[in-house]
Amino acid sequence: MGKSINFQGFLKSCNSCLCTYWIEAIQEISFLYNSFMNFAQIEEILQRYGSVCLVTIIETSGHTPNPVGAKMLVGESAELLAGTIGGGNLEEQARNVAQERIKLNQHQVMSFPLNDRLGQCCGGKVELFFEILNSGPKIDLYGSGHVSLALAPLLIQAGFQVRVIDPRAEWLEKMGAFKKVESVQLDYQNFLSQNTLVIPSFSLIFTHSHHEDRIILKYLLKNRTGKNYIGLIGSTHKAQVFAKEMQQEFDSLNITDYYQCPIGEPNGGKKPIEVAISIMQEILLQYHQKEIDGEEKADLS
Repeated sequence: MGKSINFQGFLKSCNSCLCTYWIEAIQEISFLYNSFMNFAQIEEILQRYGSVCLVTIIETSGHTPNPVGAKMLVGESAELLAGTIGGGNLEEQARNVAQERIKLNQHQVMSFPLNDRLGQCCGGKVELFFEILNSGPKIDLYGSGHVSLALAPLLIQAGFQVRVIDPRAEWLEKMGAFKKVESVQLDYQNFLSQNTLVIPSFSLIFTHSHHEDRIILKYLLKNRTGKNYIGLIGSTHKAQVFAKEMQQEFDSLNITDYYQCPIGEPNGGKKPIEVAISIMQEILLQYHQKEIDGEEKADLS
């Protein structure tokens, strides 16, 4: 009969080696899992959630739940969208920090000792890089005419998410040349009546009808928040006519503080591309000024 093997003693004597082996194996598996979060996945999440925080382990010392390079994506409500940096209280604390970073739109590097204070006893330390990713501000263009066609590619290059609304199929087909533009073929009133409609940071009105312009402008003014920029293309005379109408509609003499008409530089040229460049400059100035001072006009309600 062969000699029996004392597995209990063998495991006990090799306990430290096995622990080290399994820790390294689990870390490697976890790292490979996190590596599946590729650029395509990140872009897809950005399109869905807008702003997210990519949290990456950039340095470790001692025992840690995941190696350098492990990462996770966190949403505006601190929800985990993809990946992991190891779970537990470390991940929970990191998600809370990520949420704050998204609100401030600021990157940050932070160290986390994995001790009793954090509720973990690994004994090591991780350094995390909180990187803010966003898909750019959203902008609606009402009307797919000449100026919109010239402006859309400029907005895309600047990182804006562009949505164009127009009931005319033939004009939206021209907009189809720009792959990243979302085209919506709907009557303006039907589009505005959708319960799920969220007014974006920027709205520009370029329709072929002053009647449609009025409908859209009234709706946007009634439903705007302090963050919304509303622009209406037109001449100085059109601006005066609309200002009088909106003052009567809202019983407010300062209603023109809540939208811009005309938009762009009046002496910047009249060709569609010239007008588009002029409007683009104004949009960028508005966007970056918001980032600098964070000020918002009060709601109209």
